[in-house]
Amino acid sequence: MGGVLFIHQKIFNLLIYLYVMAFCLSMPATSGAFETRESGVVVSDRLNLRRGAGSGYSVIKVLEKDAQVRVLSHEKDWLQVLHDEDVGYVANQDRFIKLYAIHTVTDGDRPDLDAAAAKAADIRNKIKEQTAEVAQYTDQEKEIVDQLNQTDMALHQARQAATAIKAELAAVSAQIAELEKSVHQVQNEIDQSSGYAVKCLVSLYKLTRLGEANLLASATSFHELMRRQDAIEKIISYDHQALAEMIGKKTHLQTLMAGLNQQENAKEALNAQHQAAVEKLAREKSKREELLAEIKNKKTTRLASIKYLKNAAIGLDKTITALRREVASVKKETSAPPREMASVKKETSTPPREVASVKKETSTPPREVASVKKETSASSREMASAKESTSQFSAYQGLLKMPVDGKVISSYGKYVEPQSGAPSFRNGIEIRSKQGAPVRAVFAGETVFSSWLKGYGNVIIIAHGKDFHTVYAHAEELFRLKGEPVETGEVIATVGDTGSMNGPSLYFEIRHQGKPVDPLEWINKG
Repeated sequence: MGGVLFIHQKIFNLLIYLYVMAFCLSMPATSGAFETRESGVVVSDRLNLRRGAGSGYSVIKVLEKDAQVRVLSHEKDWLQVLHDEDVGYVANQDRFIKLYAIHTVTDGDRPDLDAAAAKAADIRNKIKEQTAEVAQYTDQEKEIVDQLNQTDMALHQARQAATAIKAELAAVSAQIAELEKSVHQVQNEIDQSSGYAVKCLVSLYKLTRLGEANLLASATSFHELMRRQDAIEKIISYDHQALAEMIGKKTHLQTLMAGLNQQENAKEALNAQHQAAVEKLAREKSKREELLAEIKNKKTTRLASIKYLKNAAIGLDKTITALRREVASVKKETSAPPREMASVKKETSTPPREVASVKKETSTPPREVASVKKETSASSREMASAKESTSQFSAYQGLLKMPVDGKVISSYGKYVEPQSGAPSFRNGIEIRSKQGAPVRAVFAGETVFSSWLKGYGNVIIIAHGKDFHTVYAHAEELFRLKGEPVETGEVIATVGDTGSMNGPSLYFEIRHQGKPVDPLEWINKG
């Protein structure tokens, strides 16, 4: 059963039972006889409803556990029953079906009939109350499902923001380190220039005390005089240049210090943003943990989570179906119809004589042919390898490596939800791993989906050819975009907990022609 009736099985059973009683009690009596009607409840997980009293007859449909039937007749080890307007036969065994009787009142005793009518009215009122309660549960379930998805997305966005700010912090820290290095270097140069400047000042002081005229007058010849004057001018010019360079370096140092202060302020601002992002991440994580705890502790909300996961599985089915249609459409557009191909071939065909002439004119010497073959052989092998990687997925059954290091905590196939007892089906496996652990492609192919999918978080789907797909869900980061090629063993994502109810883990599926298969039958267990 689907929907709310499936989720609230006990309530549904009660409603059906009460409805049958109300129906029987409210029917007018036709005689004074006391009438007994027999009904049954399916107690096995599945029970075949057949066209005849025998296992050789074909199956009309399969009755699920807790299905209500009306018994029409007994035929040896078989019962003729009515279920949802379908009449058929089921095996009359206690392990398959439980029978009980419903008695109708007679019109011989009017007070009893009035009491029965009043009781029927009371039952109908209770049914209305139970129906309203079921509707209320449905609203609660929808609210919890929406909260779970919104919290998952908020948590994912907070992580992305924290990661981006952390990267900016690293870049700013690197810039600060470079600026500090430059400041230190310029400071050393200024210190060296300052030492030279001090010596220049001492020399200038001595020259001033002695007097430039006395220094020139002490020359023994005119040539010596000119030489001394030229030397003094060169020294003064060099000193002016050294002083200008030192002033320029000090100005550059001031600019560097201002830039350093600016980067330090930017770092402080980024630190504040990062701290706010981390706090938001902690809040969202705490909110998610509280929500998951509520889901695990309350039966109704736990059933809501099951419904949420089933709806998510339906969403994934629709996504893969759409991807398969897209691939089929592309193939159809790129393949030319046989008639058109024949027409093209006919129009472009060359008479034998012309072909011979062309061959003669364009023939390549043996050495050149050998050279061309040698050059193209490597690329041919690469093309053949690429073709094999996308078309021979089926040949690797039992040989694929695990997509991530970890422990399988949920297996493929039927299972019973431990707290609610509701039967369900899992299309893949869940592998518990560390947050941020690398997720690798199990086989080469092309990325056909890389985005957020409700109920699964961040998802990557890879097409491997021959209608084989692999699905990787609950990822923290996605490293491949739609349309990008993927190699076997390439890291395509990291482990996260987006959409997961079991903490950091990877949900992994293998599908063929859109239908899920058991991944453990494809993975090398050695």
